Amino acid sequence: MKKQVEAKLRPAPETIVGGFWAPFDDERYWQRQTQTWTLPGLFHVYGNSWTMKELYGIWCEMPLMICGSRRGQGETAKEHQSNLKKNQEEVQQFLDANNLGRPRWESSWR
Repeated sequence: MKKQVEAKLRPAPETIVGGFWAPFDDERYWQRQTQTWTLPGLFHVYGNSWTMKELYGIWCEMPLMICGSRRGQGETAKEHQSNLKKNQEEVQQFLDANNLGRPRWESSWR
């Protein structure tokens, strides 16, 4: 792909907007189709004609069509850690106020 960009046969991947590029003029009709690939899928389909090293290189060069999403409620790791610390401090204050010791065994937590 780098050689094609240098030869000006295609634009650089960073300049492509929306993950799709094709030369356009009035005589051509383009139908937009996309396909996603996983690394095992590439191995399964093209493993008989390409080496694993070549397929891995191709897979690494594929553009991402969408941004990765975060799991959960949007908490960052630092927010989660501070919330956990706050909850632990509240539990410790409750135990100290009621003269209760921390449970030593798992069955004591129930």
